[in-house]
Amino acid sequence: MVAGEEDKIARDTDAKKIYIGATSVQKDDKDLLLLRSDYHGEPPLVANHFAPAARDAALLESEDKGLVSANPSRPRIAERLRKAGRQGKAREAADEVDLIRADEAGKPDALDFYGFWKLFDGLYQAAFFGRHREFALGGTSQQKSMGIWSDGVPVKEIEVM
Repeated sequence: MVAGEEDKIARDTDAKKIYIGATSVQKDDKDLLLLRSDYHGEPPLVANHFAPAARDAALLESEDKGLVSANPSRPRIAERLRKAGRQGKAREAADEVDLIRADEAGKPDALDFYGFWKLFDGLYQAAFFGRHREFALGGTSQQKSMGIWSDGVPVKEIEVM
């Protein structure tokens, strides 16, 4: 299970519940991970609720032609969170929805390549072919590594919780 460090909507609560509740999965075959935000370079890597929402480049091109909306549901989601009448978490979540700029939302970045996609590819390979487990499980350096910034500084690693 993967949670985002700055996710103000789901936080790590559901990831923990699923991890604990997955009792038929052996402990060695599951990890609870925290993707961390890193503001060292440009663009910053923000591990919030929408971090895993990268889209195909072809979709981004079609948006430029006006064929697909950048995210038609974003304003509706933010408004529903505000109308929930709760302060604190609901308000923070609504603010998080508003903070995502349409031109940045959904573009693949290191969180996708070294986080979500690497972890999925490793799990897939381990489950079906018995290889590359070290990229998805066990707290290995291959699992935790998020690459390096263009100036050679390592990106903040994935944290095994």
